[in-house]
Formats: sequence, structure tokens, C-alpha cells
Amino acid sequence: MRMANLSELSGIGVSTIKFYLREGLLHPGVRTQANQARYDNGHLARLQLIRALSDVGRLSLAEIGKVLRVFDQGGSPIQGLATLRENSTAECGREESERQASISLDSLCERLGWNVSKSSPAYRAAVHSLGALAMVDGELPEDTQLEAFAQAAETVVDNDNASRRSVCSDTADVETGDCDYHRLLVGAMRRDQLLAALALLATESKLAG
Repeated sequence: MRMANLSELSGIGVSTIKFYLREGLLHPGVRTQANQARYDNGHLARLQLIRALSDVGRLSLAEIGKVLRVFDQGGSPIQGLATLRENSTAECGREESERQASISLDSLCERLGWNVSKSSPAYRAAVHSLGALAMVDGELPEDTQLEAFAQAAETVVDNDNASRRSVCSDTADVETGDCDYHRLLVGAMRRDQLLAALALLATESKLAG
């Protein structure tokens, strides 16, 4: 398809698409003439992913670039988001708080039988967030409280069809893979927003008596 068609299908202006191309967020199309190129559904899926990261995730272009680089290097956008969350909370933590948070998190994962990697961005983000929370509250959450949080998260994931969708395998084509990642990513961001809003509603209800 031509860029005009890509713009129409994606709902993103031609000038914005050209900007994404210059910034390396969108890979170039197949050159047909000196000033023309053709694009495919892989480009469309990529634009939809960029829009989701911007509109739903409210990420800056620099942050979107970081997520897409993780994706391009063989990871998933979900891993990219976990990396961003890790970086955004790292400044809030302190060495001792995070050491204690890591011990607490390891104990939690063992009790729940979770199979997690300490090198994963999600694990590090959880350690940073837990350490930052401990600095605010003056102490780590009790084991029972933290376990309740984790079990609630597990329940959400178990009931989230998007999180259980199969993502692209090594043999899947780019178009299908991108579309699967797009659904997973948007679902994860919408879920996070919904959980945060529901927590606020629950707090409001409790305060109202």
C-alpha cells in the first residue's frame, strides 16, 4: 500500500508517519521509486502499536522507542514496559530497602510457587516498587498483605484472556506476531489502568463508611 493508504487505515497523518520513519520508530517501506515506497500490514500493525503506547500507555516518544527496541531485539513490548517501570521507580529505591524487598519478594514467590527469573525486568520492577513503598510507609508490607496483593494479581491474570493468547512463535510471520503483541500490550495497559481506578473506588467507598 502507499503511504496515503497507510495513513487512512491507521488514522495517523502522513507527516506523523514520516516523522516516525525519520526517528526509526517505523521501519522503511520497500522503495519503488526515488521518492515513493510501498508498505504492508506489518507497518500498519507497528503504527497501531505506537499509537497504543502513546494514547493508552501515555508514553513519550523516547519511552516508545525503548519499548520498540526491546521488541526488535527479540523481546516483547510487555518486557519493554516492565523495563520502563523498573527504570521509573529505580530512583525512588534505596539499597537497603531494595535488599529487603528482594528477600520479601523471593519468599512470596516461593510460597506461591511462582517460577520467576531474578534477571527479568518484571522482577526488578517489583523489587524497586516494593522498596519504594517501604520507604514511604517506613516498612515493608506484612507477608499476608503482600500475599493478598499477589493473589489478587494472579486472579486478574488468570481471568484475562488477552494474557493467555499465544504470541508469535519463531515461525509466525511478522504481521501476525505484531497483531498479537498489539492486543496483549493494549490489554495489559488497560488492565493496569482499570485496576488502579478500581483501587481508588474501593478506597473512596471505605472512607465513605
